[in-house]
Amino acid sequence: FVPSTSISRERSQMRKAIPLRVIAGEAINAHYQAGPDAHIAVTTGATMKLDRWQLQALIAHEQGHRALHHEWIQAAFMSIAFPAMLLTPVLMGVAAGGFLSLWFITAGTLLKADFEIAADEYALELTNRSAILSALKRIQAERLWNWQLTLRIWILEHTK
Repeated sequence: FVPSTSISRERSQMRKAIPLRVIAGEAINAHYQAGPDAHIAVTTGATMKLDRWQLQALIAHEQGHRALHHEWIQAAFMSIAFPAMLLTPVLMGVAAGGFLSLWFITAGTLLKADFEIAADEYALELTNRSAILSALKRIQAERLWNWQLTLRIWILEHTK
């Protein structure tokens, strides 16, 4: 988790508005797109299936990814992971390459889970726990079992 003081500092630095776009899609989904054309996108499915408070929580979660600079951390991780996974089999053999690839895939998965939990914590600063929980449960009801969603729901239900 990112400490609340860090979240408050980051939130105060984010004065520039970011465009919100609605994109086609039946599933409840949203994402933050970084770069010169930075925006938050939500699917039409999200706008139709979530209530006002759940949608606000979903958008606040995406704002958390922006405020916490997850795109830059992910880019740094990938800039190390991909070359290492490609070069290790050549330099050290297939077994070492396979082991390193497995390590990077596991580390990347755990990093993604940490990003999602941190974005949920950020959203708590902007919305409320019940809105985030109900949005996550609504998303989970649409999908096959997802360990990250289950973990995020459990954390929100068992922490204050």
